[in-house]
Amino acid sequence: MLKIKPLFKITAFHTSWKANFAKNHLFAGESHNFWEMVYVTGGKLCVSKNEKVYEVEPGNAVFFAPMEFHSMWNNDEAPAEFIILSFSLDRELSSTLSDGVFKITKTEEKLINSVRTIYRSTRDLPDKFSSQLAANRMEELILLLLQNQSPEKKYHISIGATNYNRIISFLYA
Repeated sequence: MLKIKPLFKITAFHTSWKANFAKNHLFAGESHNFWEMVYVTGGKLCVSKNEKVYEVEPGNAVFFAPMEFHSMWNNDEAPAEFIILSFSLDRELSSTLSDGVFKITKTEEKLINSVRTIYRSTRDLPDKFSSQLAANRMEELILLLLQNQSPEKKYHISIGATNYNRIISFLYA
């Protein structure tokens, strides 16, 4: 017999949406009590969280832990296109998930699209089977990322990012 002890369980989905930022668009920032995944599908997105600034390219995703302040902006010529999925878990999850940028494979991209499709089709009339299916697919995505990758530290290097790091370091001191 193989006993299975779940590491975590998705308990809720909060949002699933597709967005884009034109050149120089800035989202000043937020923090909330749930997890958020941003998956970039086009252009480049700069993301700040805590004292770090990351550059997220197409095919990459970044996660924000609960209560982790984050902001995003596009300083590229092309529009930055991305998908946001936000969700709650039943327990603390490894900080590895929120410490860097993940390269999303085709298998993982299919899971993201599946979660979005199920979420959109059942958001207003959820049923226990579809909700559980969406949760299972999101759990599979997270497990695959944690099992198969260490997130890359794709730090954004610019004068603005350096100044941001200095300001945040001063505030935390």
